Amino acid sequence: MIAASSATDGMASCYTRPIMAVSPTPKSLPVTLVPGVTYAPLTRRARVEGIGLEVWEIVRVYRMVGEDLARLQRSFDWLTPEHLRVALTFAAQNPAFIAAEIAEADAAPRRLEELWRAYPFTVPSHLR
Repeated sequence: MIAASSATDGMASCYTRPIMAVSPTPKSLPVTLVPGVTYAPLTRRARVEGIGLEVWEIVRVYRMVGEDLARLQRSFDWLTPEHLRVALTFAAQNPAFIAAEIAEADAAPRRLEELWRAYPFTVPSHLR
């Protein structure tokens, strides 16, 4: 507790009561954190540290190559095995989060086509 000034030093009475510094109760994150993955709660994005790729992007390719680690490494030959391990560990601990991210990415082309139908003037000229 911080002692506020007394009424005798001429300060307003609102400053004479004790003041308590209280931090808000932290809310739990919707994901289980994994060392090597940075989760941004405002954007709800999980990225592998140092490379910029989101975890779901690596997981999607992993599934496309039949969950074969050697093929995944060849697909991302600029990444270290540790980068891939971190991404797959995060995915294993947060399957619902990853499924939602992949579903959102899969829906993007459909949503774009709906936008173009509703607002034809937004279609890029090279696609008209």
